[in-house]
Amino acid sequence: MASYDNSVNLGSDIIFKFIKERMKEKKITQKKLSELIGVNESTLVRNFKKETEMLFSTFLKICGALELN
Repeated sequence: MASYDNSVNLGSDIIFKFIKERMKEKKITQKKLSELIGVNESTLVRNFKKETEMLFSTFLKICGALELN
């Protein structure tokens, strides 16, 4: 099971890096993103730090807010 955990960690690192790069491109802060998607900023910060797992619905809202297709 550990190999799957490693894959999840690596995948989430890549995805979060991509999201953060897109946020910089669009000049959107974590605070602004949290307002756009209706998620508490502290929750979003904990998600990005991988302290808590991001809900799939939150991920989809982020994709919409950042115009990722």
